[in-house]
Amino acid sequence: MKDTKYVLITGCSERGIGNALAIEFHKQGFKVFATSRKLETMRNLEEMGIRTILMDVTDTTSVCEAEKVVRSETGGKLDYLINNAGISIVAAAIDLEIPKVHKLMEVNLYGPMRTNTAFQKQLIRAKGTIVHTNSLVSYVPFVFSSSYNASKAALLSYANTLRVELAPFGVQVTSVMTGLISTGIFEKEDSSLDENTFSENSIYYPYRDQLLSADRPADKATVTPKQYAEEVYGKVVARGHWYQLFRKGVLPAQLWAGQHSQTVRMASFFPVEVFTPILSLAAKLPAEASVDLD
Repeated sequence: MKDTKYVLITGCSERGIGNALAIEFHKQGFKVFATSRKLETMRNLEEMGIRTILMDVTDTTSVCEAEKVVRSETGGKLDYLINNAGISIVAAAIDLEIPKVHKLMEVNLYGPMRTNTAFQKQLIRAKGTIVHTNSLVSYVPFVFSSSYNASKAALLSYANTLRVELAPFGVQVTSVMTGLISTGIFEKEDSSLDENTFSENSIYYPYRDQLLSADRPADKATVTPKQYAEEVYGKVVARGHWYQLFRKGVLPAQLWAGQHSQTVRMASFFPVEVFTPILSLAAKLPAEASVDLD
């Protein structure tokens, strides 16, 4: 009989990536610990028999309490930790409200840091794997998503360093560079491009109608969270890929999954200037803009 494998996943609200990952790992026989700031957002998981835990990644006490609960049920071993919780802000880079950016960083960057620190002993004991849900925006400067882009770029740099530092302890670290997924993340408050995005004081206000008429990449997402979860499970756990021929059992620093992920993977070899005209056109930014500075 195989030993039980344990996975903890953050950000498991229904409709999202984390929820789908929890279902996929559960289907594959894992003992899943699904976490969220609100238990009611994970009712579908609870109905499936998945263990749900209240955990706020922005609160060190909450994370440590969750760690104690998990440790008591696993014997102190955690095979996989998937840092998935995340939020976004849609705003012009020059218009950012710093308190909102602080909140975003607390979830997207400091959240994984807190969680990794809290669960380090369980991961080392299991010689486990830390997975960070990252994004293509670490490479591609999506317009009006600068703070989200920055949080993911910082998370990638942190994860790459963590990977090197934890290797002597037998813990692997990887980042999933996630393409477009139909999750609805950009439908939430402060996360959608709408009439409230540009205030009258914004230098973009005169061009508001033009900018709001642009197609949003998220609206074109066709990959479902379920499809994404299946792909990620295969790459993280099954590990049946060409690089295993050279380093069996070792995950690469980055895995690519989701819509357009492979396209951006190839394009990432080119300088960022290559993306500028494409992204400007897609966002319907004016070729030349003027503003009243009085």
